[in-house]
Amino acid sequence: MVSYLVMKNNIRRSMKKKSTWLGMLLIPLLLIITGSVSVRMENKQIRVGILGSAEYVQAMSVELGTMEGVLFEEAREDTIHTDRLMGKYHVVLQEGKDSDDLSQLHAFIAERPEQGIAQLNARKRMVSMLLTIYMTVSTLYAMGYLRDKREGAVERVHVCGGRKGSYLLGCFGSCVMITGVQLVFVLLCWKLFDSNFTYSIIEMGKLFAFILVVSNLYGIVVTRISKSEMMAGILGSSGAALFSMLGGTFVAVEQMPHFLQLMSYVSPMSWLMHFLA
Repeated sequence: MVSYLVMKNNIRRSMKKKSTWLGMLLIPLLLIITGSVSVRMENKQIRVGILGSAEYVQAMSVELGTMEGVLFEEAREDTIHTDRLMGKYHVVLQEGKDSDDLSQLHAFIAERPEQGIAQLNARKRMVSMLLTIYMTVSTLYAMGYLRDKREGAVERVHVCGGRKGSYLLGCFGSCVMITGVQLVFVLLCWKLFDSNFTYSIIEMGKLFAFILVVSNLYGIVVTRISKSEMMAGILGSSGAALFSMLGGTFVAVEQMPHFLQLMSYVSPMSWLMHFLA
């Protein structure tokens, strides 16, 4: 009962703020536009990095020069792990590791549909971006708990009989209600107006539940461990960006170095990619 009253009060208080209404309108619209545009701006060429001796680079350049739709360059050994993590290359040919007959590249091309790299996993990139954004947005909404704690509202609820954690549960509920409305709008617009977003209604329902629960739990956890609103904002945004990189939003987990592949298991984006497989 206490959690319900806290949730109800937080929603009522938020709805009185013009910034909340503006955010509920602008955030979904920006996500709809940027999500649809970003998957169409992806370079259709397959980007290949060549790492090795000058002779190896020259030999591979000659081979790759005969292949249509392949963009290649000599990679740098001191930045290759970062380049892979950020998705600079789809494939890295490394002397002594990759076969000279370019079997790795041919296997990569064979797995891709004829419509090209731009269409590859477009819908996965869209929902991964959606989860990344809402992990940050949910943190911003959850930060109201820190303000209420500073002003003594949380302590008063506990003194009046509320169990420990009941205020946080109420904050979680209010964040779920506010972000849930936005997520429904974004997913429905992508379904109706974007040909890349090919999920069924049932799949969309699962996506909605996954993103809604994970993003708001993340926001509550970040807020709970933060000492100030500024700290929560920094942790929320930087953590979401890090999880996004580790989870395969920019480059497939399979193409990352082994230690990063192991680290990817902690990322909600990685769970989402497996969930969509």
